[in-house]
Amino acid sequence: MGWVTWCCLLAPVLGPLPPTAAALPSAISVGAEGPVTAAPAPLVLTLPDALKLGLARDRAVRIGQLDAVTARAAETQAYAAYQPSIDLLGNYSTFDSASAGFASGAAGASISHNVSVRVEQMIFDTAQALYGIYRTRQEARAAEQRELEAQLTAAKRIAADFYEVLRTGSLERLAEQVLAQSRRELELARARAAQGSGARLDVTRAEVAVANSQVELSSAGGDRRTALSKLRYDLLLPPGTPLDVSDAWLVPAVEESLAEALVAARADRPQIAAAQATSRARQHALTAARLRRWATVNVNANYQKFFESSRDVTSEYQITAAVTIPLFDGQAGEAAETAAEAAYLRAGEQFQQQLETASLEVEQAHLSWTTASERLVAAEAAARLAAATLSQTEESYRLGVASLLELAASRTEYSRAESNRIQAKVDRDLASINLRVAVGRLPLPTANQGESR
Repeated sequence: MGWVTWCCLLAPVLGPLPPTAAALPSAISVGAEGPVTAAPAPLVLTLPDALKLGLARDRAVRIGQLDAVTARAAETQAYAAYQPSIDLLGNYSTFDSASAGFASGAAGASISHNVSVRVEQMIFDTAQALYGIYRTRQEARAAEQRELEAQLTAAKRIAADFYEVLRTGSLERLAEQVLAQSRRELELARARAAQGSGARLDVTRAEVAVANSQVELSSAGGDRRTALSKLRYDLLLPPGTPLDVSDAWLVPAVEESLAEALVAARADRPQIAAAQATSRARQHALTAARLRRWATVNVNANYQKFFESSRDVTSEYQITAAVTIPLFDGQAGEAAETAAEAAYLRAGEQFQQQLETASLEVEQAHLSWTTASERLVAAEAAARLAAATLSQTEESYRLGVASLLELAASRTEYSRAESNRIQAKVDRDLASINLRVAVGRLPLPTANQGESR
């Protein structure tokens, strides 16, 4: 599939793409071996872009949408029980017989035909259809909430994989910086050795440091490619599709207290709403099962208008009333009521379980965000100190007042501090998103949220 095709497919989901994602390269370089077309620019996605694309294509979300459609169709069917049905009927039949021997009855032929419109209407049914409407309405609401739950689950997974790409990309750039620092140290060691102010052993140590930095850079590049492949899978992009991510979108800060988040989760969390709707649906099913154990009354009306009839009639109407009183059914009615009651009690337990699960997940998500925010402040301070220390130690080594071992130690501390800062920032942003998901909100920007840092 060509790059132009991919841009056309993604445009309805992402809207106008940034120039780096939408523009096709037009420059063609001609070398000794013939013309070489430049590689297409990668599709650069922010987190909202990735979420919109992923949610539009996620299989579990699509299944949830279809389940909701099915549930709403069942609700419509339940409502139809109280609506009249109108049918156009037509029939034609011919009959012929012959008698022989001692057979009784007269032989003869008959032809009948009818063309009519029939209207049927249920008048009363001891609320069986009514409770069917109540039940299917709650089941449709539960299905819609489960669709939102599938979206939240997918959004949490996509966000985690998106930030893994950001993290591994930052670590790859850090590995490039460390490699450049190691090469500078090697140049300084060689220069000092040539001047006679440094030992040959320092050159060897610096060469080892460069080799190790190259290995770490290769490993970091492999980790990033692996993370990109996982994100491509989440977005249902073909393997090898040029893809990159951007942290241009500012993750909104958490402004709710734990108590406020818990209250919001009870109101917004789809798992709670789905469990509550399911419990109400089971309650209506239980009421219907109990009514069926006693007398049931059904009243139906039927009117038929004939346009053409061999019976020479113009219209007919019929009102039917039926009363059913179960005398013995092998305890089938009692068993049905018991099963309905157990289903209702089970749904109630699931509802309480969802309330408890929500409290736990929201509390943990809020604590994770608080801890990650505190850790990010400390990690940023440590990274600034480590960068300053590395710069000062490098200058001291250049002046001959610091050893290569001290410079290598400063480089190692800087690498560790910067790695911790990168991880802390990813953890803080992911914790903010996970808290929104735990409360029951999609981590997508609203109109009053900034789009850039």
